[in-house]
Amino acid sequence: MKKSLSLYIHIPFCNSKCRYCNFVSCVAVEELKSEYLKQLNTELVFRAREYRNRYEVTTIYIGGGTPSSLRMNAIKNIMHTILNNFSVKNDAEITIEMNPNDLTDAKLNEYLEIGINRFSIGLQTSNDRILKIIGRTHTLLNYQITANRLINRGVSNISTDIILGLPGQTVKDVEETLKVLLELKIPHISAYMLQLEEGTPLKKLVDDGTLSVPSEDQTAEMYRQVCDTLASKGYEHYEVSNFALPNFASKHNKVYWDGGDYLGVGASAHSLIFPYRMANTENIKEYIEVVKNKRVAPISDVYKLTLDMQKEERIMLRLRTKDGLNLNEYERDFKENLVQKKKSEISSLIKNKLLVLDSNFNLKATEAGFLVLNEIIRQLV
Repeated sequence: MKKSLSLYIHIPFCNSKCRYCNFVSCVAVEELKSEYLKQLNTELVFRAREYRNRYEVTTIYIGGGTPSSLRMNAIKNIMHTILNNFSVKNDAEITIEMNPNDLTDAKLNEYLEIGINRFSIGLQTSNDRILKIIGRTHTLLNYQITANRLINRGVSNISTDIILGLPGQTVKDVEETLKVLLELKIPHISAYMLQLEEGTPLKKLVDDGTLSVPSEDQTAEMYRQVCDTLASKGYEHYEVSNFALPNFASKHNKVYWDGGDYLGVGASAHSLIFPYRMANTENIKEYIEVVKNKRVAPISDVYKLTLDMQKEERIMLRLRTKDGLNLNEYERDFKENLVQKKKSEISSLIKNKLLVLDSNFNLKATEAGFLVLNEIIRQLV
């Protein structure tokens, strides 16, 4: 029986670069895009030779960058390469990321024809003024048009990203954004707190005082607003940043949190084929040259997870989820009783209502714990 494999495809191109973004992405000429896509398909072919006989692909995620910014038939060609070379499960979850102002009827026809069944739309906020400040090129109206276009074509599996703590943002802005999503009955919502990353234009503007962002307490209040509002509407808070109506949780992302095998293809893409972690080169031109001339995977880093690394990842990833860390499984897999080893830390975290221990020995973060999850993990690893 074949093992399950998730496939991630990285498209490092956007029509414009958002001011907060530090992902491997850029605005590029069509010639570079075409050559990249050609070599991406080449990498897929020779990666498939290694994995297709042992693995069945159960989820595919086309991310970036902005995959929907590519010309017509680019995504179709990628999917054909995958379907012709990998063993793909019939009901595989297939996700594409998009900006609200990219989706035309022609592109939607293309995506549906090739089997894409989950659409992730980057809204970030419903406030047009803030969208302009952070360098987004769409408006709220663009988002509403795109969401309705999907819904009218029978697409039910829609996810939307929002960001908390943006310049000039208030709790009222977050409430208005949630109102828009709830009116459209968007079944999956991801809410991320703004990270001011080094080297980004937004961090520079905040550092020099041109822009100001909400305080940590104000951003925490926005997060609590999201948690409370979505809980009242039947959404399950199944991961620290993710909320879903029943049966709409992301199968692909769950693989990451559960430590399952996944293969990343494209510049900067990461893979976990247990017990090895791998990363492709982040340099787009280097990626093209290596694949084109050496006909090998453009891997820049690979290492085997030590036992200590496995323990740390188990704690870090499982505590991000609603199910938490099962202590019996942890002890079975690592021959170590975490409660005995970290007795005082766990007792203190439970006392302060940041963690709970349920009757099935699942150690789980509370809503308050999710706000300080990095500190909790630091104490336990």
